[in-house]
Amino acid sequence: MIVKMIDQAGACKTGTLPSTVTPEQIITVLGQPNIKDDPYKVTHSWGFSIDGESCGIWDYNGHRWSTYGPIDKINTLLGLGT
Repeated sequence: MIVKMIDQAGACKTGTLPSTVTPEQIITVLGQPNIKDDPYKVTHSWGFSIDGESCGIWDYNGHRWSTYGPIDKINTLLGLGT
């Protein structure tokens, strides 16, 4: 699995992660949030690719976690299973 950080978190929400996932769990895998987003709406935002497919994870208005991209690969990357 090849992961690269990119400058977009995704065009729209295509999935979710369990709300019990903490920012620290994501930071352990992806590092600090790398997307500057609207601070009134989004607390954490990551843009990355997995094997060339664009992905994103963000916290919109405190509703954790919205995702963009292949959720099975995102879950595997974060050690969440499928």
